[in-house]
Amino acid sequence: MVGAVAWAALATAAEGPALAVVAEPASGAFILASQLGVQLQSSRNDECAAALHRLVKQAERSIQRQIENAEFSEAVRQVFQDFNDTFPQIRPSIGELVEQWRLDPKSIATGMMKKFSLYSDVYSTNHVARQAINSVFERAVSSFKDDPNLYQKLEPSIARTTLSDLGWLRSVVAQIQIEQHRQGRQTEQILHLLHTKLGLSECDESPGADLERVADALHSTPTDLVAILWEVAQRGISATQMVEAVTDASNQLKHSRAELRELSRLAIEIPEIESHIATARAALENRHQIDLAAAQRAVQAAKAEYGQAILRRRRAEAVNMARLSEVEASMAMTRSDFLSAASLFGEAAAALPETDVAMISDQYFKQGEALYQHGARFGVLKSYKRAVDAYTKALHVSKGDSIHDWPMTKNNVGNTLSRLGEREGGAAGRQNLKLAVDAYCDALKLYTKQTMPHEWAMVQNNLGNAYSKLSDLQGGAVRRKSLELAVSAYKQALTVNRKKTRPGQWASVKSNLGNAFVRLGKRKGREGQQNLELAIRAYRAALGVESTATVWAMIKNNLGNTYKRLAQLDRSKAGLKKLDRAIEAYTDALDVYNYEATPADWAMTKNNLGTALAMLGERGGLNAEGHLNLAVEAFNEALTIYTEEDSATDWAMVKANLGKTFYRLGTHYAPRHENLKLAVSAFSDALTVYTKQKMPADWATTDRQLRKALKELEDHK
Repeated sequence: MVGAVAWAALATAAEGPALAVVAEPASGAFILASQLGVQLQSSRNDECAAALHRLVKQAERSIQRQIENAEFSEAVRQVFQDFNDTFPQIRPSIGELVEQWRLDPKSIATGMMKKFSLYSDVYSTNHVARQAINSVFERAVSSFKDDPNLYQKLEPSIARTTLSDLGWLRSVVAQIQIEQHRQGRQTEQILHLLHTKLGLSECDESPGADLERVADALHSTPTDLVAILWEVAQRGISATQMVEAVTDASNQLKHSRAELRELSRLAIEIPEIESHIATARAALENRHQIDLAAAQRAVQAAKAEYGQAILRRRRAEAVNMARLSEVEASMAMTRSDFLSAASLFGEAAAALPETDVAMISDQYFKQGEALYQHGARFGVLKSYKRAVDAYTKALHVSKGDSIHDWPMTKNNVGNTLSRLGEREGGAAGRQNLKLAVDAYCDALKLYTKQTMPHEWAMVQNNLGNAYSKLSDLQGGAVRRKSLELAVSAYKQALTVNRKKTRPGQWASVKSNLGNAFVRLGKRKGREGQQNLELAIRAYRAALGVESTATVWAMIKNNLGNTYKRLAQLDRSKAGLKKLDRAIEAYTDALDVYNYEATPADWAMTKNNLGTALAMLGERGGLNAEGHLNLAVEAFNEALTIYTEEDSATDWAMVKANLGKTFYRLGTHYAPRHENLKLAVSAFSDALTVYTKQKMPADWATTDRQLRKALKELEDHK
């Protein structure tokens, strides 16, 4: 590494001597004396300066004499003894000089004690250093015990010089470490190893020469090498490990500085890492006490913070993009552009980081709502299916983390499957309605009457709807069981949705209860008629409560269906009056439902109106043909919304109704041949959807009607 004498100067060789009268630091007492010499020289007290100069030389000689064969602490004690022996020669002059300075002894003494405490903390891990530092102060104080007044006067000069420069303390610690190695004769071994490993020739004992040679071999600088040697010396490693340790430390220093330069460049973009960079820089730029481990920890912390900052920024950008898409989607929802809104909600979900589970789930939930609204508004089955997919994604992402969002999403899945099953019919419709029932039951596991009564009542009402619709696709005892479950669910909902406290919700449930009674009314005989009358009472009760226009129109439509069913059971004149009431109810509903705002509900009510008009036409009378033609007009209007591509089942249902009406016209009114051809065409269209495999009951009925129409057409020819 360096020569025996050279290593003693490493702590200050790169900077030059710290004191004007000292060429090379030796001990705390030596520096203390030198500092006093500087002060006295500046005051032009030649006698005191000369005395201190002699003290310095004597201290140097004392250390050099004893350092080879005695413990370093012995040398320090001898130096202080020399100091005490010599100091009386200059005491009067110092006292006189201090008297002239007029300093405040109390404040300077306080500062000196703080300084002493600081040094003890800084070097608390180095027992030898702490012992020597303590010795410096103790010896200085004991030198003046015989004259307390003189000590108080001298103390400010000591404090003022030592407080202004840390160099002397570093020199004390360096000297202690140097002598620890010298006593073990390690210095020569280390130098030999460096010469051998690094290919250096033997050099003189000049510190500068050794320093430059080793620095060149390590592709470093003398200043950095001083820092490296200081750092390595504090590890207490053996001489045989010194070469590898110095080389590794040099490489680590260069690597850390390179990383620090790169991080400093990145700090322009990410200011969050500046504090870590400052910590690393402070650890690397302290040439006397470099701390590579601390620097590396700070660099790693800066890297980690940089990575986190980048992730935060990317997340923020993604969130901003998602929010922008969400805002655009919300605007599209207000325009009833549900498909665009659904697409934008999907883009928002895709833009978000995977860790933002709640936000992603929320976007899929909103996408499901948009698609459901499109399906409900326009009767598009594909939109219902896409809505179920969106809600399923929301459930998958959230994994039930939210006690509120999870059951609400389950409820919406049930609503969508219920609508889809009702529209599809057949086996597929039956399966979707059963899945809807399952979804509602899942929601009720978290929505309880005690904890969330309103949500619980809402799901109970929806569950009743699903059972009620499911009964339409069932038969026998199974059908009746579903209807009983529907009525039970509605009655449960009414225990929370009371007329006085929640009139709107009460009216909706009462209307749905009426629907269940209508389905029960399909039974023949008195029981069926009684259930239909119960349904009418339920509808009229619901209409007596103020509600939204769409709810009012829905109840009116249901009321029309019930009167129409009663008319089917009654072929008398009273039955005709019931048909008139049905037509009146449908017409009232159509005052609210319209082609632009509620196309699907408008088309459904138009179809219902058409069936009532067709029934009225079939009963005969003076205006029978007119009623049938009005029915055809209503069916054709419904078909402007229901298409084979988007609403296949509803389209087929209206086509079948249209076929029956044309068949009635073709068998009773001219032009008979043309009307029968239109009947055949309508029945044939319906059978493209009503297949024997998927919807066997509807297929059988429509196929039978088609055959009758074909026979009539053939007979007419």
